[in-house]
Formats: sequence, C-alpha cells, structure tokens
Amino acid sequence: MTWSRANWVSWEKISPTRSTSALLRMNLLDAVKIIDGESPAHKPIQICPQNGVFSRQPLTEDLIINLKNFSPDRVFYLHANHQLNNSKILMYDAGTIGTHWEKCFLPLSELSKILNCPIYSIHSGRKIHSSPNEIITNVLKLEKLFNCRIAIEGMYPSKRDNFNISTSAEYRWLLKSGLSMAIDVSHLNIVRNNEIGFDDTLLSELLFSDQCVEVHISDNDGVNDSHRALPKNPPWWWKYICEVIQSRPNLPIFCESVN
Repeated sequence: MTWSRANWVSWEKISPTRSTSALLRMNLLDAVKIIDGESPAHKPIQICPQNGVFSRQPLTEDLIINLKNFSPDRVFYLHANHQLNNSKILMYDAGTIGTHWEKCFLPLSELSKILNCPIYSIHSGRKIHSSPNEIITNVLKLEKLFNCRIAIEGMYPSKRDNFNISTSAEYRWLLKSGLSMAIDVSHLNIVRNNEIGFDDTLLSELLFSDQCVEVHISDNDGVNDSHRALPKNPPWWWKYICEVIQSRPNLPIFCESVN
C-alpha cells in the first residue's frame, strides 16, 4: 500500500521512496519487495546497511543477484558502510579508504557493478582520518574503482564524533568542491540547530546544484540523528524540496524514517 502524508503539500506529487533502512527490522530482500510494490517503476531504491532481523545482514553476491532477479528493471543505489561477507568491519567512509580499501571497498565495488548501480553514496567521515582535500582524492579513486558517481553525504555537529562536513561553511566547501553530493536534510537540521544565524537558503543552493544526486529525509530533535518518523506537519526543509522538484523532477528523494 502506498503511504501518504495528508498535511504535507505536494507529498503525493513528489512521492518520496522509502529507503530499506526505513524497514530495518526486515531482511533486505523483504524490504525491497515492499518498497518495489509501493514505488513507481522509474524510481530507484536505496540499499542501506542497517537491515537485518536480529543483526546487520551482510551484503553478499547471492543477495545482490536475488535483488537483481526480483526486480531486473529497477535501478538500485548503494549507500554507506555495508557489512560484507567474511568482514567484521562496520565503520568505513570517505576518510578511511587507505585503511579499508582491500577488505571493504574492493568487494563492495564488485557488488555495485553486479547491481549496475549508477551511484554509491558515502559518509564524509571524521576529521581525524582525512582532510577535505584528501576526501577529494579519495572520491576520485573510488569513482575509478566503482565506475560510477560517488556522492558525499555531509554530516553534522556531534559531541562524540568530529565529523568532516558538519558546519555551514563546510557544506559550502562541499558545494564548491565539484564533488557529487547526497544531501541529508535531517543532518542539516542538526547543523541549523547548532548555528546561530543559519541561512536556510543554503539548503536550496545544495539541492539546486547539479552535484546533488540524491536527497535523504527523516526527522530528529536537532541534536541526534535518530531517523524519527516524520511529524504530522512538515519541517522547515520541506518547502525547499517542493521547490527543487519543480526544476528537477527526477531527483531521487529517499525517506529514511524508521518504521
């Protein structure tokens, strides 16, 4: 059944697609079957790393082939740090390419190619692991390896982690870098909550840029990236998504709110 948001202007027109992480207590194939049934055939499905009944489900070649066989005409986007078969490494990102190239990025690139993914989105990582310029170098290496666009997902201020791309200034750097971007509006909600004088139109600039290749939406309290269910009434960022879809109707909007 198609889900809807009665109080959200243009929701049915924009028709965000649920990410598999929205159904994280299901295994990936079952989640994809539900999303495939409720989403128009031309919309891509985002494959996230959190799915699994009791624990994270490893991404394997057999699973990828099953996804492909189930919906051969569907476009799939891989996202973030999947657990891979025979590897216990769960944390890898744009800053750890040198450390996790062989055990993580090489096997993940092969799975991405089997699935014919046009985009792989990856978190920007932590400042302790890389500088902004090193992120650019790492992304260029990954694009050669994956043979597809690599989209950087900016992060947010956190007491526990010192993330790259976690302030307005750093998002503007990302915009000027020329790198492809996955814009998570819930991350920007945390940035906005932590910065006096945050300029809401920054989100508009990011969304309207050709570098933005996908958008992630969910709700949070402005402090923790909790992927809460969307509220009854739309937050501040929804109007910017309504605006950009008029100009970029095929921009993928993935809803990561956990059910």
